[in-house]
Amino acid sequence: MKSIYSLFLAVFAIFFISCEEETGDNTKPEIMVMEPVNDDTLAIGGDIHFEAEFSDDVELRSYKIEIHSAEGHEHKSTLDNEFSYSHTWELQSGVKESHQHHHEILIPEGVEEGEYHFLVYLLDRSGNESWVAIDVYLSDDHHHDDDHDDDDDHDDDDHDDDHTK
Repeated sequence: MKSIYSLFLAVFAIFFISCEEETGDNTKPEIMVMEPVNDDTLAIGGDIHFEAEFSDDVELRSYKIEIHSAEGHEHKSTLDNEFSYSHTWELQSGVKESHQHHHEILIPEGVEEGEYHFLVYLLDRSGNESWVAIDVYLSDDHHHDDDHDDDDDHDDDDHDDDHTK
């Protein structure tokens, strides 16, 4: 009888622990990017003005920015000298909200002009991730008119700019 009682307690404990894990933090963090905005033209040889607000219901962990060519939907670029960038920043422990503003990302001279994806990923302490995709145009012409969408691949109707996974 004692072994049945012990078995019952073990099963109950496992059930209780597994139910407790399911009620943990599974809310994705929120991203609001102010700069750059969709269809911004960014100057080759200049820096990128990045500004965003991050928030989470429990605690933020880190954010990452990736930039790559938008050439082809398979993300296999045919550009000779395309610009790509990826960097992750850790956020201060214990914060639920963070305002980020910097000019750390430099676009080197000599990279190919064209359409690029600017992606911002946000991770909370529990591993929940959100991301936002912004279409930007890199140009040598600092007075570029925003009429660069010749192939209609990246019209606003084709995708939603705020994504979570």
